[in-house]
Amino acid sequence: MFAAGFVVASIVAAIAVDAAAIYHERRGVQNGVDLAASAAANNPAAAQSVAYSTLIDAGLMSAGSQAGLTVVTGNYNPDPAVAVESRFVANKSPTNAVRVSFSKPGTLFFANGWAEPPTLDASATATVTPQVAFSVGSWLAKVEGRAINGLLNGLLGTNIELSPADYNGLVSAKVDLFAFLDKLANRLGVSVGTYNDLLAMRADHGQLAMALADLLTGVQRTAMLKLANTAGHNGTLPIGKLLQLGGLGDFDIGTGAANGLFTKISALDLLSASASLSDGKHQVNVGIDLKVPGLLDVTTTVTVGEPPQGGSWYAIGPTNTVVRTAQCVSARRFASDSPCWQSCPSSK
Repeated sequence: MFAAGFVVASIVAAIAVDAAAIYHERRGVQNGVDLAASAAANNPAAAQSVAYSTLIDAGLMSAGSQAGLTVVTGNYNPDPAVAVESRFVANKSPTNAVRVSFSKPGTLFFANGWAEPPTLDASATATVTPQVAFSVGSWLAKVEGRAINGLLNGLLGTNIELSPADYNGLVSAKVDLFAFLDKLANRLGVSVGTYNDLLAMRADHGQLAMALADLLTGVQRTAMLKLANTAGHNGTLPIGKLLQLGGLGDFDIGTGAANGLFTKISALDLLSASASLSDGKHQVNVGIDLKVPGLLDVTTTVTVGEPPQGGSWYAIGPTNTVVRTAQCVSARRFASDSPCWQSCPSSK
């Protein structure tokens, strides 16, 4: 009875060991396929070779044979309204996803003498959504001297005198977007929440300028402080109409710069754009003397209006993210042989 029981116990133990080993091996295959799909999704043009190399590194395949490996590129639609099994469409453009399928025989340690090893199958789909950061602006000509101050004062509702050195410093000033938002949150007394929570708030030009000044030094900081101490006369604006962060807006305030998010913005462009968003009915009629070769005189009118809903001056996002400008710059030029002209760009 003891001998018979020992044999039965040994068989049960062998089956249990093989079953546990197969389960563990299946998990390893799935992990390797997940890694292969993620790596291939970053380079769909070379998806087959990238997935193959990843599985070799994972110890699941040997060099020289790709048996059991299938790699398909296609389009993945993350719409929750679409059934999960229908979200990936093979060979559909634009290509943003890769599906990797792999199979191999399992390993049996005790039952290999009387049983066929099971086939281990695994499949994974990975998608990468590229995001771009971009902004839009309108430029008529390079203005200097009194024209600079007239334009900035008209846009921001200020009464300041910037020197050419001040202006040149502001033109070249670049700040990290998320560092700016962290400083702005501090200026608004916000210490918790996400960047999307901050975008839902309102700020005036003075608060925006002070947050920018907190990130600048030298001449740039001096010039920005001049604007900060007199700005705000044209009202406040929803910060979300100035900036869109896409999926990055879910980061907690204070973590964007620490996570190495790579966004830089022009300090002067941001402040000027805020003026066009703070009052949808605002128009600035600035009598600026532009010295343009061949022209006797140029009179410029800058019309500023609120952009349509759903757009902003600066955005981070995937395909179909929209930025808009509502600035319309018209100029009347006077010369003996040239007519008047007007330019009212509308960019998306």
